[in-house]
Amino acid sequence: MRLERIQIELTTKCNLRCEYYLKPQKDLEIERDLIENLNGLAKKYVLYGYGEPFLHQKIAEFVRILDGEIVVSTNGMVDEKFAEVADFVDVVGISLDLDSRYRRGMEVAKVLNKVEKLKRKAIVQVVLTYENVKNFPLLAESLAKRGAEIIATNMIAPNPELYSRSLYFEGSRRHADFLHIDEDFVLAMLKARKKESDLGINAHLNFCALLEAKERIEIARKCEDLMAEAVDMARSYGVHIIKPEFFGEADKRDCPYRDSIFIRSDGFVSPCMPFAYTHEEFVNRRYNRVREFVLGHLNEGIDEVVKRKDQFEELRKNMDFPWCGDCGHSAGCWYLENGMDCYGNIPSCSQCLYSTGIAKCLI
Repeated sequence: MRLERIQIELTTKCNLRCEYYLKPQKDLEIERDLIENLNGLAKKYVLYGYGEPFLHQKIAEFVRILDGEIVVSTNGMVDEKFAEVADFVDVVGISLDLDSRYRRGMEVAKVLNKVEKLKRKAIVQVVLTYENVKNFPLLAESLAKRGAEIIATNMIAPNPELYSRSLYFEGSRRHADFLHIDEDFVLAMLKARKKESDLGINAHLNFCALLEAKERIEIARKCEDLMAEAVDMARSYGVHIIKPEFFGEADKRDCPYRDSIFIRSDGFVSPCMPFAYTHEEFVNRRYNRVREFVLGHLNEGIDEVVKRKDQFEELRKNMDFPWCGDCGHSAGCWYLENGMDCYGNIPSCSQCLYSTGIAKCLI
């Protein structure tokens, strides 16, 4: 048995105060024996979770224990052991935000200095918001000149305020395009039902979302154009930008965590990072309570945990979940309120922004 990847949360401690990031209630650190038990079980080990990995005093020991490709993600603010670990691992992901309101405590110059030293080993992770997206091409060019790869992602908002600063529309592009099928907007909505049927689209138009999100849809379209220009620019430097999607295409969903598990710092195991802890998200114009989905604890034995993971694997392999972004009932859905979807799945990935590529992660 060898998994594609294992993501390991070394600690839940963090030295920044991020408005949009989940913070577990307790400061925990993973134990060495658990790391040793994971050795040899995956092709790739990804070291990060809901905390700063470099705050774990034994991080340099851990990267030497694990046999496989090693990726570590950091906010770049911790200097201790950074050079030692960076020399040993294959990839160092460094988060960089241009707006200190969302990621208080970050020093941009310090991050750029580390990127300069890492060169091709660095992947810079940028969270896009309404405030910083216009500056993204300039930032991308600066990073491309340094030889760093870039992952751009949309923000997963925990509340309506931050949701209003995000740049995506959860509905499918084909539904958003119905806004322009006629000059008369109301008439367009009336025609849309027949249009949908004629095109053979097996979905329901989310009229409320389309009407309320006209501005969001236009922003999403503009961001697509801006991102395309940034990608072309980076390519001229021989650098790749992994760009996010700005529309939730139901028929193009794919789980980035397939054949993977997420190890919490307390040793409990989830099928992915979003299911690791119970938390609130604001998606599809409503609060969504994501309940933790735990497969077991490493002390039970990894075989038992993986066996439970495999039962869930079939669901996410085929993405056999509805997509709430295209549903007219999502704003007041009984199923969602009760932790399931309308197919009866518990848990459900029916609102997962990672599955559509709206959100990206370094795994």
